[in-house]
Amino acid sequence: MIRKGEEHFGRYGLRKTSISDLASEVGIAKGSFYLFFDSKETLFFTVLQNYEESIRKDLISRFEKKDVDSSEILKGFMKNMIRQLDNVPFFKVVLNRDEYRQFYRKLSKEQFNSLFQSDVDFVNDILKLFSPSEMGKEDIKYLVALMRSVFLIILQKEILGEDIYLKVADFYIDKAVEEFFK
Repeated sequence: MIRKGEEHFGRYGLRKTSISDLASEVGIAKGSFYLFFDSKETLFFTVLQNYEESIRKDLISRFEKKDVDSSEILKGFMKNMIRQLDNVPFFKVVLNRDEYRQFYRKLSKEQFNSLFQSDVDFVNDILKLFSPSEMGKEDIKYLVALMRSVFLIILQKEILGEDIYLKVADFYIDKAVEEFFK
């Protein structure tokens, strides 16, 4: 169900994907869908969490290898993250401003808090890998907000200009990470 949800969301978007389509794809009755998920938004949320977990594992493994300084690893990861997200069909849907708004409006408070807490937990895991001399002066909220703001840059791709938004994002990442490690 999760794999089919990812495919449908990537192809048709959240709005145009119906529970009937999803149920049909996996060979179950529409009503049986609700045995697995409360709504298509809950399935979408699960797909999003799976992607986030994969990206987070990649970053942690980069920090553990530690073949360059932490600021360069963080810059490289964030730049790579933008490029990865831009090329995955599922994230093209997530990064569509209208779809993004619809998804977040439908999240329960518990789901929203879960997303926020998972971001905080992830950044805490990252910070444990730095030596005290590498720690920036800002607190964990700064790094969480920094990573989220990079995601928001992608939502502004059309406004910034599709041909230049990656340069803008790279500049922003470089300056923000440098400030974090001061």
